[in-house]
Amino acid sequence: MGYSDEEIEAFIKENRELIEKLMDRKESESCRGESGETRTGRKIHEEREKAESMFRDTYYAFTDPEVQKYFMRMGMDLMMGMSALIQRIPGPDFMKNTAADMETSWKEAASSTCGVKKGKINIDTDGGNRPEKITLSEE
Repeated sequence: MGYSDEEIEAFIKENRELIEKLMDRKESESCRGESGETRTGRKIHEEREKAESMFRDTYYAFTDPEVQKYFMRMGMDLMMGMSALIQRIPGPDFMKNTAADMETSWKEAASSTCGVKKGKINIDTDGGNRPEKITLSEE
């Protein structure tokens, strides 16, 4: 399925501007010494750096001591709220007993882990995202 010379000439005449633009672009790329592969490699490197930077920023946001304090409080409040809710909704006694036992076990585990019945966690940072000193104090 070949094309005749007349068909090729007609195609070139119809698309002359497009062909010239493509040829000029190819020549300018070769003059700069930058091939498509070089541009692609550079683009991949730039995108990798952006992704790593975004991951690093996200990681530091989640591991920031201030954020962690709020997540810990939120988790504790959620557990206490669920326990209180289960105690007050209509339902069988075994459910209420399980919720009470769970809350008691949770409080005992928290107390035995840090050795303080009731206390405050102080996290001092070095001005950045990393904790410098973590101390427990009794209230």
